[in-house]
Amino acid sequence: MKRLAARLIVVGMLVGVVAAGALAADRVRRERTGHGKALQQIEQQIRAGRSATKRIERDPRAAPDIKQKAAALDQLLDARERTLAKLDASYRTFLSQHQSDLAELQDLRKRALALDQRLDEARKALVQANRPDIDDLKRNSQQARQLVEELRDVYQIDRQTRRQR
Repeated sequence: MKRLAARLIVVGMLVGVVAAGALAADRVRRERTGHGKALQQIEQQIRAGRSATKRIERDPRAAPDIKQKAAALDQLLDARERTLAKLDASYRTFLSQHQSDLAELQDLRKRALALDQRLDEARKALVQANRPDIDDLKRNSQQARQLVEELRDVYQIDRQTRRQR
């Protein structure tokens, strides 16, 4: 019974480490900025997984199938670590190759914000300068609506009186 409990605990630890690693890998894919923290967390999880596998491999009471699973996990962690290093190197290469494009994009963002601000100020100034005309237009439009309603009412009354004759 103790042996079964130990196996369950070890298998639970292995599943937990692999699941945490998978979730961390998914988070790294979704996050674009600040990936350095995510990579540090993944590396910490890999170290924690390695320490668990080493404890299992050194444990004389651990069953052979559990030791085999721990060895497989260790190999997966090796592959994962190599892949992360490769991806990080690719990302750094990408950054260095496209640094001028990224700087130009940042400059365009700043210029677009400045243009947007200038256009907003110009629009506000235009509205303010033409405020009397805008107010006059609103007044005329309101009066026109009222006249249309009055004419419509008069026309309906006129039609009704013609029908009655």
